[in-house]
Amino acid sequence: MLNYELKKLFAKRINVIFLVLLLAAAVIFNLLAAKSVLYFDSHGAEDQSLKAVRMLTEEKNKWKGPLTQETLAKAASEQQRLYKRYGDQIPDEAYVKVLQPASDILEMLKYIGQGDADSFSSQKVSPEKAADFYKLRREKLSGAAREYGKTPAQQAFLKEQYGKTVTPFYYEGADSWKIRTDYAERYGMVIALLIGILASGIFAGEFRLQADSVFFSSRYGRTKAARTKIWAGIVMAAVLYWGLMLVYSLMGFIIMGTGGSSVPIQVEWSESVYAITFGQEYMLTLLCGFTASLLSAALTMLISAGRHASGIAICVPFFLFCVAPFIARALGAELFENLMPQRLFYVENIIRTPVLFQAGDMVFRQIPALLILYLAVSLLCLPLIYRAYHRYIMK
Repeated sequence: MLNYELKKLFAKRINVIFLVLLLAAAVIFNLLAAKSVLYFDSHGAEDQSLKAVRMLTEEKNKWKGPLTQETLAKAASEQQRLYKRYGDQIPDEAYVKVLQPASDILEMLKYIGQGDADSFSSQKVSPEKAADFYKLRREKLSGAAREYGKTPAQQAFLKEQYGKTVTPFYYEGADSWKIRTDYAERYGMVIALLIGILASGIFAGEFRLQADSVFFSSRYGRTKAARTKIWAGIVMAAVLYWGLMLVYSLMGFIIMGTGGSSVPIQVEWSESVYAITFGQEYMLTLLCGFTASLLSAALTMLISAGRHASGIAICVPFFLFCVAPFIARALGAELFENLMPQRLFYVENIIRTPVLFQAGDMVFRQIPALLILYLAVSLLCLPLIYRAYHRYIMK
């Protein structure tokens, strides 16, 4: 019966077209991701070809390994030497040879510079100060805990999370993971929207064909058939999302490589409260996208089961992910804005700056709060879908 529902779902030509478009989108997003990286060759010429990511990673891997005190001091010393010699007019050859490979490290050093808003603040970090980066970073993080923690419990939580980061940081070029994650968020939203469209027809099909009386008079129409439709929606959402993301990921691995998955995200965002690597960030992004897709399917099926039509149900994912955030922002409701379901597609932004929620003595980070909330909502929808459909059956 489950196979029948799934076959019926993909027997529609429009649904097959949607699937082809999603596969095409995986190709397009990977090409956009690969060409969004700017690399300068040995002559200082810009290169945004498909091989730019791999070449940039190869350059940055000249600094591959633990970022020890000696390594940080060396990076600061080389940069300082160039600015003393050339000022702001550094030749392209010198930039390519020295600054481009060490760009991530020099950006990281800005955190202990005299002003994060100053694009040249890392120039003010002497080799001696760079060698004390981890000590100075801990001092700044203590201030960040007081800034972002609104209660003593939140401040203690932030200090605990900051203490989980292992130092010295391991480093290698991780641009492939950064850009892959960025475009995975966008691709995930496209998938979630189209999953909602596909799910809208699962419970409305018999009413659209005016075959509801035949369906409900069958042996399992009142019970098993309704449950099978729910499972068909869940299976469709899971298989479609993870299958498409697998295609997207494999293509990205082939084009951009896999190096840098073990680099901690604190190399780029020092104040992040998530002690994870860029590879783990990518997996977290995929998990959030799946939660959004499951939510999209569940709420769409709930509306279509209650209304016996797909017209209004199709609008649900667009309202959730595109309209509701603007309403929350217009109302100035910060709590609701931070808990909007579209936040599941902004993992990278969430990771950068701490946002905490507190219930009693328990403190939650934003991503776990979003996952728990919307997984619970999705699961709660399942018995409501059955009840809405079963109620019509019992009439």
